[in-house]
Amino acid sequence: MNIGKGEKNNRSKLTDEQARQIKFYSFHYKLKDLAKEYGVSTTTISAIRTNKKWKHIEK
Repeated sequence: MNIGKGEKNNRSKLTDEQARQIKFYSFHYKLKDLAKEYGVSTTTISAIRTNKKWKHIEK
């Protein structure tokens, strides 16, 4: 079982670069618009924005 961080996790829907983009754009666009664009939930976008998820990614 792979429990790597970010895109190294087998179940990840996002790449490290996408998470980086979300961190940047989440302060400029609505969470629901980003969620739709990247195919994830608004909860995921919010967690990335507040560093609860994808902590290893810098802006």
